[in-house]
Formats: sequence, C-alpha cells, structure tokens
Amino acid sequence: MKNFTLLSLIILVSVKCLGQTTHTVNSGSFYYTPASLTIDVGDSVVWINDGGFHDVNGANNSITNEPYNNPVIFNSDATNDIDAVIFSFKFNVPGVYNYDCSIGEHAASGMTGLVIVEAPLNSINEIISKDIYIYPVPVNDVINIHGIESLKNIKSLDILSLEGNKVLTFENSSYSYDISSLSDGVYFFVIEYGNSEKETIKFLVK
Repeated sequence: MKNFTLLSLIILVSVKCLGQTTHTVNSGSFYYTPASLTIDVGDSVVWINDGGFHDVNGANNSITNEPYNNPVIFNSDATNDIDAVIFSFKFNVPGVYNYDCSIGEHAASGMTGLVIVEAPLNSINEIISKDIYIYPVPVNDVINIHGIESLKNIKSLDILSLEGNKVLTFENSSYSYDISSLSDGVYFFVIEYGNSEKETIKFLVK
C-alpha cells in the first residue's frame, strides 16, 4: 500500500506539471466508485481493487456480449490483490466510454462504469485526424458538419448528452441537422461508420 501511494504521488505530480490529472476509481463487490467520471483529454484513470476478483473491460458488454464501440478499446487482466492497481489508462481520445467487470456475474450485479472524456471547446471542433468539424460554434438551432462525406457507409448518427444519454438520433446522413429541441449545454455528435468505426465531435449549444 505504501509503495502504491508513493507511486501514485509521483504520477500525480508528473501529470499535474503537464496540466493533466490522474483520477482514481475504487473497485469492489460489486461496484466502481465513482461509477461515472468526467475527465479531460490527456487525463489518466487508475482503478484500485478494494477487494474481490475484478478486471476493467471496455471491449464487449459482459451482459449482452455486444461491442461497447468505445472510441478506443481497453481491457485489463483480473486481480484479487487488495489495494492493487487493476488497470491504468490514459484517455487521449474524447468521447463516451462504457466498461464493466467481466468476471462471473459482476456486471449483471451492477459492476459497470462510465468515463466521459471532454476535449477543449475551441473555435472549431475537430475529430481524430480528419478534416471534419462542426460549425457554427457555438451551435444554435442547426448543426452543420463539414467533411462528413469522407466517412463511408455511415450506420448511425446520434447526439449524446454530457452524461452519455442519447438525446437525438438522425436516420439519414446530411450536412445539416435540426437540433432546436436541445437545451443549452455540451453534447457529443457520435457517428458510427465503416466496420463499426466511431467518431465523436464535441460541441456547445448556446
């Protein structure tokens, strides 16, 4: 425990110097605490085992066996060592990440978690290494997406709230979308395309 505390302090000081933060999630039977965590791009999350045999699974939903379709897939080995680090992960891609404990019936017993990774709101909201962005910024009643035609075989277009709840779904791919029903706040435009690839654009409604 002392070794972990010292290591955590070193990591925390290091990332703080870079303007980044390390967050801790405690894991036990059958919980992740906090179950929902909102962080910034570049922040790290460390999962600590309070007791029991657990892992951190961000690949496939252990209840439905369907892919989580997280912006980046992650998973860990399992451990039953008390106070041990189950997993550590640096979130460099914005978006909504779901995960669970894949051991036995732990996920079905409520051992699930959520990490929302926020990107800074700049004058243009870009997604990963593509010339795609939302305009105008902030958005009012209509959202326009420049460059969406470069994404092939679009399967779904959803808008998620900051808490990760789906608030709007669009059936057809277009350049403009009516979002007049949304209240002021921060949202994610999530586009699934190709071979279950997913891109997420963060935007502000004001």
